[in-house]
Amino acid sequence: MYKEIVDPDKYRLCFVRNNILYFTDNFENQWGDDWNDHYYSCNAETPYELKMTEDLVDKDGKNSNRGHIVRMGADVSCLTFPDDMYSVEEINLGAVAWLFGDYYDYHGDEKLHNVCIHGGDTLGEVDKKLTAAGVFHGLLF
Repeated sequence: MYKEIVDPDKYRLCFVRNNILYFTDNFENQWGDDWNDHYYSCNAETPYELKMTEDLVDKDGKNSNRGHIVRMGADVSCLTFPDDMYSVEEINLGAVAWLFGDYYDYHGDEKLHNVCIHGGDTLGEVDKKLTAAGVFHGLLF
């Protein structure tokens, strides 16, 4: 469904807040307020964002730290968020996953899936991981 609207390999996970996952088409340079501060959950703001009609880098070199943002809503209440001792910058460099956890069968007897979602995972990869774990999710427009 979304593949006709958004290229799932172009957008990469750069931020998570509550039940919203933020993906950018400028992962290596993407930034937001206080992304280098520890206790990301208390300090970091959502990613700087370009309008879909704006170019990644304009003629004056502005916009180099922002990208076009795609949001995914997901019921991630069963997953664990990283410890607050990390900054967004550290999480996106691979210090820890944005979301992780185990999914068990209905009775809790058998582990079915281990979910680990890292900064830089593509929209397509995250979609597959959440689908395999049975997590309800979809793009937000």
